[in-house]
Amino acid sequence: MDILACSLRNLKIDNHYDPIYIEKGNNGLGFFLVYKDQCVKNIINSSLYKYQYGQDEVNKVKNNVLCYLHFDDLKLEEIKRRALVNNIFTAAHVFSNALWFVKDNAVTPHMATMSTDEFGKYSPIGLRRNLYVSNSKGEYEIMNFTKKEIVSATRWIEKLEGFNSTKDMTGERFWENELQNMSVLLNFNIPSFDRAYYFLQSTRRLDFLPAKIAGYISILETLFVIKGDNRKKASERTAALIGVDNDEKIKLKSTVTKAYDIRSDYIHGSLINEGTNELISVLSYEIDEIVRRVFKELILNRSDLNNEAKSNKRVNREFQKMVDTMNADFNS
Repeated sequence: MDILACSLRNLKIDNHYDPIYIEKGNNGLGFFLVYKDQCVKNIINSSLYKYQYGQDEVNKVKNNVLCYLHFDDLKLEEIKRRALVNNIFTAAHVFSNALWFVKDNAVTPHMATMSTDEFGKYSPIGLRRNLYVSNSKGEYEIMNFTKKEIVSATRWIEKLEGFNSTKDMTGERFWENELQNMSVLLNFNIPSFDRAYYFLQSTRRLDFLPAKIAGYISILETLFVIKGDNRKKASERTAALIGVDNDEKIKLKSTVTKAYDIRSDYIHGSLINEGTNELISVLSYEIDEIVRRVFKELILNRSDLNNEAKSNKRVNREFQKMVDTMNADFNS
């Protein structure tokens, strides 16, 4: 039996210990989400696992939630086994991002491995990337999810795997053979949702809050197709898109404007005054929630605003119509 697994940092599942199947998207790999399950013994007792990775890694497998699969009589050459290890890590990473669409968290794939219970047949294969995700406050805290929230997150996987950050320009999966620089996916012809999703991944890795807030602003600017008069357009378009009433729209505009102030000070090397510094954690939390709401609203209800170069003027007009309607409501 061959065992494929990837441990997840900072994830707990409330009052649920049975395996949960996470269905694959169009490009990804389905797996079971397990915690302190019997199958953990399959991993730590597999051939040479403890010898190769040590007791510390064994403890992580025992105490973390795992993405897990096993195969009977899987006869693959080493390059394809490595591809599977790469794929389970990537699937775990997409799942981590899907959890963000449910709520703020610091869930991070730790290490992916493939091992076998046939001693002497194969050595374990492992993959650990330099990937640490922090929550909106720059902290690496454990987050509890209910089974209902986990199921809710799974509905995002197929949507996220459709973005160009998980496939190359021809639509083929690129992670089977080698790791590639994600910057090749950021040219002007890539739709705005795809580019914003990449910015989301990079922003979640930051724990220096001014830089994290700057990342959130970049996501908004990308989603809203902003070029020029950025502060005004971002705050107005945010309010027009997700504000439920005038009071909330005013608050949304204020929060986005404050985030721009922090970003400006950070980008231009200015000192952040003590009073602002005390509030920056709260502001980062608030702008994270705003970005999540904007992203979800656009993906679920306004996919027509996923901007490409050829639709730039049309998408800008649509956003401006929202703002004009909002302002008319304010003035009525």
